[in-house]
Amino acid sequence: MSAALRLKNSGGNIQKLQTINDEILGRADVGKCTMDDALTLYNSPALLFPLADMLRKKAVGDVVTYVINRNLNFTNMCVGTCKFCAFRKDDGFILSIPEILDKIRDAIKINATEVCIQ
Repeated sequence: MSAALRLKNSGGNIQKLQTINDEILGRADVGKCTMDDALTLYNSPALLFPLADMLRKKAVGDVVTYVINRNLNFTNMCVGTCKFCAFRKDDGFILSIPEILDKIRDAIKINATEVCIQ
């Protein structure tokens, strides 16, 4: 019986839920999650969140880091008209190589740890 079906039939029984979670964790731990596991987790945030936290803790522990990012848009010209992009304009721009290098130098001055060029 699939984990999703067993979860549905568990009636909220904590022991059954823990067994299902342990089985999925065992497969996730070795990179062998099945499509059924993924769907079970997708439909069960109460299982997904602790599992994700356990895997994160195993991978990186409790150390939290951050990056200082410079997102360098060398143009705002686009053929799309989606509403996602806040900077798109019909009268667009293209940065010159010297302008791009200036922006990279600015990123270095603020100790940027990465520059994303798009």
